[in-house]
Amino acid sequence: MASEGDRRSDPEVERRSRLLGGLHFEGEGARGVAIALLSTAELVLVPLVAFLFQAPLLSHPFWLGAVLVSGTVGFSSVGTLFSAMLVRARSRDVLLPVLLYPITVPVIIAGVRATAALLEPEVELSLVRFWVALLLALDVVFVTLALWTFEPLMTD
Repeated sequence: MASEGDRRSDPEVERRSRLLGGLHFEGEGARGVAIALLSTAELVLVPLVAFLFQAPLLSHPFWLGAVLVSGTVGFSSVGTLFSAMLVRARSRDVLLPVLLYPITVPVIIAGVRATAALLEPEVELSLVRFWVALLLALDVVFVTLALWTFEPLMTD
């Protein structure tokens, strides 16, 4: 077993650690940080978009919240899983978007379609319910997959 002095650290890891002020997020913490960042952006952007486009987004706040929360959880779960998979890859900056976006396309499509249904002059709640249910099903799949695979990925 190597002593502390024998271990050499990766310069890229040290650089990123200095940029983040020494913060390291793993597993649930990383997903929580991603959800917090996305939620903060949503809190700013959704009212701004509703105001600028004069969109009646806030006419059904429960369904809008369901779309935002389920889309955020699905996207952040997949992003955290793939970033953990690529943590040791040399070309992780290139591979992450190549792997992430095709997998998150169903979440993005369901979120866009649910939001579009909420923007209709006469909101068809059955259509919104369908897209939210699909988002929730995708969340269950992605969160379960992330929970099952995260530990083996980080220990190997």
